[in-house]
Amino acid sequence: LHLGGGTPTFYTVEQIESLMNQVRRYFTLVSADDRDYSIEIDPRTVGYKYLLSLVRLGFNRISLGIQDFNPEVQKAVHRLQPEAQTKELIYQAQSLGFKSINVDLICGLPKQDQRSFATTIDRRLECLPDRISIYSYAHLPAMFPAQKRINEADLPTAHEKIALYQMTAEKLLEAGYQHIGMDHFARPDDSLTTALSQKTLHRSFQGYTTHKDCDLLGIGVSSIGSLEQLYYQNARDLDEYYRLLDEGVLPIKKGVQLNLDDNIRKSVIMQIMCEGKIDKNQIQQFHGIRFDVYFESELLALGTLADDGLVEVGKDQITITSTGRFFLRNIAMVFDAYRQSGPGNRFSKLL
Repeated sequence: LHLGGGTPTFYTVEQIESLMNQVRRYFTLVSADDRDYSIEIDPRTVGYKYLLSLVRLGFNRISLGIQDFNPEVQKAVHRLQPEAQTKELIYQAQSLGFKSINVDLICGLPKQDQRSFATTIDRRLECLPDRISIYSYAHLPAMFPAQKRINEADLPTAHEKIALYQMTAEKLLEAGYQHIGMDHFARPDDSLTTALSQKTLHRSFQGYTTHKDCDLLGIGVSSIGSLEQLYYQNARDLDEYYRLLDEGVLPIKKGVQLNLDDNIRKSVIMQIMCEGKIDKNQIQQFHGIRFDVYFESELLALGTLADDGLVEVGKDQITITSTGRFFLRNIAMVFDAYRQSGPGNRFSKLL
């Protein structure tokens, strides 16, 4: 169970409790230690008593958005967040026994540079969060009107963003964190690290997870869910979402029923994302195809990535290199038929 995709802690404790009571009406919520009940937190909205209430309601994982502690960067993105307040919240959560604490950092914010961001990372590592995610800032003011307040001239270049990311990754690896994949790092004793080593890691719309082959029920405006062979998305407009609910129908606006090709490509992409390799024989045996024939054009496209040192293409296996693990999206996109044929789709840039 995860509450996020916004900032749930802008709600009062009473409102969160009311929401959880509604969830309990329709779902069986477990109390076992191996449950994963997480919530996204804005440190500016939460204190010790709020954390206590979250524990009482069953939450055992929290995720905090930090972005950057540099005052100039915070001012540029209009998010003032005192460092002392954030650190105190992390220590309080640790003292209350939260199973996992995740910290989100963002590369590519206006006025960000390696020196100041290195300081932010070092101060985060002092708190020993269980997981750290490094996201690349996507400047899309046409889609997110609030970003129009940001001065584009203050944004770092693509090369500067790469340098920021590489510096961050090096610091985390030196501190003993394991690179799970893409933007995610975890401590050696974290369940994600264990799943990675045991090849049971899975990736869903929510990111990396240890819960493989589970249905994902997305509830709320614009949320995405997956049920067996179906992906669906709820209405993205809040007024329309409410209108559909008032009419007594599920507020689902679109869905995709996976076909054979979708499932084959899903298997390949999941191996890229979660195992750092593609086992050709495994894909062939499971789906009854000849890998090199079925993906002839994709293998040609991988040649460029191989030249860049991101993949090594062998007879039976395609291996993602240590450098390539930072570019899993690029590698996976080679096998994404919809991304290749969707010029009208809107996506943020990779850098």
